Amino acid sequence: MKTILIVIVIILFAGGIIWLVAFQKNILSQANLTQALAVVEFDKTVQDLGNMKVSEERTAEFEIRNAGSQPLVMSGLQTSCMCTFGQIIIGENKSPIFGMAMHGNPKWQGSLEPGQTAVAKVIYRPYLMPVQGPVERIFTFETNDPLNQKVNLVIKAFVE
Repeated sequence: MKTILIVIVIILFAGGIIWLVAFQKNILSQANLTQALAVVEFDKTVQDLGNMKVSEERTAEFEIRNAGSQPLVMSGLQTSCMCTFGQIIIGENKSPIFGMAMHGNPKWQGSLEPGQTAVAKVIYRPYLMPVQGPVERIFTFETNDPLNQKVNLVIKAFVE
């Protein structure tokens, strides 16, 4: 009886060690998977353009950085209003200027290598859709960052 008890304890102990090793390898492989992704980072996601006249035009710039270890792919660019336009600049390459989806934006896809940066320009032209008071407009695009598949860059202004 004592021998059977010792064998059972040894089997349970060995099984526990095997389980711990497998669990630790699973955690390490998940950590490696996380490091093998595109990760989008921004210097900011909201910019206030301040007070402006309806007749003015202002541009906000947002820095985009790929903090991951795989290329960051950006596509599906569009804006929330027909008075707002967006563009992504990667080095010397510029995307077309995008507007609202209903205006038939061109198909475009840009890629940032790990560590590379780009600039997203958001252009606001209130004279195209005259309003007064506080406004908020959005430039949206998609990425292959699993935690930020849809990005919203916001501009705010007070139109006089």
